[in-house]
Amino acid sequence: MQDVASENDYKREIIIERMHLRGPHDNIKMLIRLETPIADKQLREAVKKISITHPLLASRIMMDREGNAFFTTKNVPEIPINHYKKINDETYMEAIYKEDLDTINTEKGPLSRIIYLDHEVNPEIIIYAHHVACDGLSLLYVSKHILEYLAYPEKKAEKIEPITY
Repeated sequence: MQDVASENDYKREIIIERMHLRGPHDNIKMLIRLETPIADKQLREAVKKISITHPLLASRIMMDREGNAFFTTKNVPEIPINHYKKINDETYMEAIYKEDLDTINTEKGPLSRIIYLDHEVNPEIIIYAHHVACDGLSLLYVSKHILEYLAYPEKKAEKIEPITY
């Protein structure tokens, strides 16, 4: 967690996303089915790069005295990776149910988490994010970038500026 502002800090006012601001269960998920297991270190490195490429996933919500809401990446913990053992093809539903019970704290952040379903043949990754930070199309791009960072670990993360309204 960062204690001081840095050049990498991101801040943007929340306007259109405000309808999802206080919805603790306004979360969206995307499942990625893999063909081979990945090392925990490799996944952690890919998630760190996702934090750079898609800063809203690694942000939190702060309010000013006038009630205006902002995304900020200052003082936000790393995107967590929660591990489950994949038992069958329905394990992802059980994992999502458990994750839904642990709501995302929008004021503390981050606004997303990664769920890894470990299996020796076909593991799965679930991207779990608060709807205030992204939508389904955004998660498609996040999935693409995670897979790129896993396939090409030497690839440098480039920040994509979130859409502003």
